[in-house]
Amino acid sequence: MGRADGPSPRGGVRLGDRVSVGDACVLEGSSGIDIGAGTELGRGVLVVSSGHDMGRRSLPWQAGPVSIGADCSIGSGATVVGPCTIGDGAVIASGALVVGDVPAGHTTFGVLERGTR
Repeated sequence: MGRADGPSPRGGVRLGDRVSVGDACVLEGSSGIDIGAGTELGRGVLVVSSGHDMGRRSLPWQAGPVSIGADCSIGSGATVVGPCTIGDGAVIASGALVVGDVPAGHTTFGVLERGTR
């Protein structure tokens, strides 16, 4: 499941050892998703590695790679939008929306925007 050598410059998904992906999850890997060993994604998690440049009227495609560290827990129904890095051991609560980096060992819930913790 996923690429053994990690996401390529053209995207892809790499899953480390013992990664658990719940039912009804969507991993959109057009810019690359890298998930570390022992991480668990609950039911219905959405991980998006692309977006649009909202500063332009034409809304051109924009890369947004996602890196999720080892031994993380992402609760059911959470959404992670790149570009972002989730550090080792981080916990994302069920239903959370993450659009920024999460430090290692940090627990977050609600909406985490870029530049906030």
